[in-house]
Amino acid sequence: MGICCKGNCSLIIFPKPHLGRYSAPYLTHGRCRVCDIWIPLRGGVGPFKNRCPCCSGTYAVRPRLNSKRIRYKELMKNKPS
Repeated sequence: MGICCKGNCSLIIFPKPHLGRYSAPYLTHGRCRVCDIWIPLRGGVGPFKNRCPCCSGTYAVRPRLNSKRIRYKELMKNKPS
């Protein structure tokens, strides 16, 4: 049984992260790969723990591609606490 988008994400308005060439959106947002929406994080956790408010699936808090994942890990090491 797969998870599918229920269409509630069109009613939820979240601010999108800056998606430029050198941006790092996973530092401030998580992404639901089912609904294709960005969910803002506060202190590393979203408003609904780690679940999408639309489909109730877990959302990604790290990049999927290896090249972007390596860059993300470097940014996390240099991030001030």
